[in-house]
Amino acid sequence: MRSKAFRAGFMHLDRLELTFDAWLYFHQIPRIMALADAFPNVPIAVNHCGGVLGISAYANQREAVFDYWRTQLQFLSLRPNVMMKLGGLGMEISGFGFESADKAPNSLALARAWRPWIETCIELFGPKRCMFESNFPADKVSYGYGIGWNAFKRIVSSATPDEKDELFWRTAMGFYHLPLNEALQPLGTHDITLKPQ
Repeated sequence: MRSKAFRAGFMHLDRLELTFDAWLYFHQIPRIMALADAFPNVPIAVNHCGGVLGISAYANQREAVFDYWRTQLQFLSLRPNVMMKLGGLGMEISGFGFESADKAPNSLALARAWRPWIETCIELFGPKRCMFESNFPADKVSYGYGIGWNAFKRIVSSATPDEKDELFWRTAMGFYHLPLNEALQPLGTHDITLKPQ
């Protein structure tokens, strides 16, 4: 993201009115801040809650990682062209350990583990700049597809219907310039019944 060659290509996104998805680790967030500052007209989506790590050198460092990550996200959220994708926490690198459990987690267990991370993203960026993601099949090592979406619904159960619509579909539609055909309009997430999983 710092190289001249990368930025020479990146500048065409602005001219072509394209978006950019950034997949990086939490300690690299300052690099995406610099990129967002250099190209303020290019919409950037930061994937997987900003690249949470919990293995290798970051194992057993959850509190320190969270504190650094949250501070960096505070600065990142000041860039109006940056949005956050909420998900990707089922990958082994996130360090939640669900992939090695004897029994697959239910949505309550996932919501309990993920809540501080996802709620922090929503608090800092707001529902209009956050979108849930499945990250499948990569997250399949930890939980079932429907279970993950139920966990998301549990985490934002106290949000307003409008906020839920932003988080579950409207933000993504706007970011990716997807046309909304009224015949295919998503069912309001506030009308979806939570499955007992």
